[in-house]
Amino acid sequence: MLGMILGILKIAGIVLLVILGILLAAVLAVLFVPVRYRAEGCFESRLTGKAQVSWLLHAVFFQAVYEDELRVALRIFGIRADRLLYGGSGEESEEADAEPPEFREEAREGASPEFCEPERPAAMEAKHSGREETGRPEPEKAKQPDEEKVAPPKTDRKPETKARRPENQKAKGLTRDFSLRGLWKKIRVTFRGICGKLKTLAAQRDKILAFFQDQDNRQTLSLLKKQAGRFLKHVLPGKIKGRICFGFDDPSTTGQILTWISPFYGWYGRTLKVIPVFEGQALEGELFLKGRIRAASLLLIGFRVWKDKNFRRLLRKWRAA
Repeated sequence: MLGMILGILKIAGIVLLVILGILLAAVLAVLFVPVRYRAEGCFESRLTGKAQVSWLLHAVFFQAVYEDELRVALRIFGIRADRLLYGGSGEESEEADAEPPEFREEAREGASPEFCEPERPAAMEAKHSGREETGRPEPEKAKQPDEEKVAPPKTDRKPETKARRPENQKAKGLTRDFSLRGLWKKIRVTFRGICGKLKTLAAQRDKILAFFQDQDNRQTLSLLKKQAGRFLKHVLPGKIKGRICFGFDDPSTTGQILTWISPFYGWYGRTLKVIPVFEGQALEGELFLKGRIRAASLLLIGFRVWKDKNFRRLLRKWRAA
């Protein structure tokens, strides 16, 4: 009996260890297996492109292809995502949308369905048949004497004006004075509002200067700047290769754009070729990039920021405001 109990406990322990191992492997896979992405595109006479995102040796795979139209595919462990969602390949929906058999038979015979008029009651049938036989319309209802409208008598007198000319001039003068007073009041209110906003901006300026002069806040901002740089370096593609050829009708516009992007030559000069055209309008090129994102690296960056006490204090203050 004791040996049987020990055997059951042994089997339960093995099963529990297997479940824990599977959960640990899943957590480690989510944290340390990177999500890989790549994209490539070309633009000459028309635009074509393709983008792919995969995880865990294509266990989760997403692809989008654009060639005159956009096509999207998603596979999870080799199974199409639409089959996971709808539980089939779509044949059941096609059968459900098909026409009933009686309509199919009518279509085969060449008959077209006719719209039937609703049946009328017997009383209405008799009434309409009586009208057709006699050919006389129904007698109209006699008008009541109260409903008859009496036309007012016509007179050649013109209606008198409501106000005389001097009174109208006086009213215009009053409205003019009233509008000038209202405009002056609006100007005063607007001026006071501007002065109040300037005072609040001056107070905010003092607060902002005090915020940046604080030593703890400076350290927090330095930490945020450093971690933001790490985040961008991790998320942005690690490999970029391509060629861009551009030009405008006005050569000065081409030169101006070339001047704007020249400060970033150290970042793209080794992998991306930029070819300006000064003789006419042109726009063509091709681009290829790929990179990866690891969840553990993002969590580490977030943990370094959250570890700062001053950042947590500022976050609570911002939420309270």
